[in-house]
Amino acid sequence: MKNKFYDYSLFPYLKTNTPKCFFDLDNRIAEKYKTLSKKMTSKERQLAENICRRVADIYFYNSLIEELIYNENKDKSARQISALLVGYLSSCKAFLDAVAITITDIYKLPLKLPQQDLLKKKFQEKFAAKNQSRAATYKSFESFYKDVKNWRDVAIHRTSPFVIVEGKSSNIENDKIFLASKLNVNFRELVLKGDENFTWHEPTYLHHKWEKDLLNLCEEICKDVC
Repeated sequence: MKNKFYDYSLFPYLKTNTPKCFFDLDNRIAEKYKTLSKKMTSKERQLAENICRRVADIYFYNSLIEELIYNENKDKSARQISALLVGYLSSCKAFLDAVAITITDIYKLPLKLPQQDLLKKKFQEKFAAKNQSRAATYKSFESFYKDVKNWRDVAIHRTSPFVIVEGKSSNIENDKIFLASKLNVNFRELVLKGDENFTWHEPTYLHHKWEKDLLNLCEEICKDVC
């Protein structure tokens, strides 16, 4: 019997399908432990549920943003999307932190909690000393880690992602909502330079940009869990 740890995440309530790697991981945990009680209390299940919930949170925020894009009141939606992007970016960073903590646990890396970060040099060195091949696999996602960290740090510590409405009125159906692809954009800079000097994308731009790496990284950590 499977323990279906993914049912304890937000995935059952989302239109997005649960990533296949979680079903595969559930099967491996079920094969390893013969009784339900052992499956439910295993370290593998605990780690799996934490990773799955982090990933589901990312898709939850993205789904809210997608719904707001088509909301009639575009001006209100743009402001709400800016706030939701802070949550989205925080969830992405939380997922990366969960991956680092899981690796530390599985490979028994001698690291204190502040050092359990995929981008920290000490983390990478200790991981490589334990398993060079797996460390190299995770290091191949480094540009993804840096991109998430940069966006999240600016959103948390400087200014929320800059989202605007393009059109004649905030209530016109054909108006569109756009996200500035440059970090740390503010209204003053927009007025001084003009919006034509910035690159604008759909509010879900970052999710589409990162989703492939997100799912591939998810698959890798699932392999290590069990």
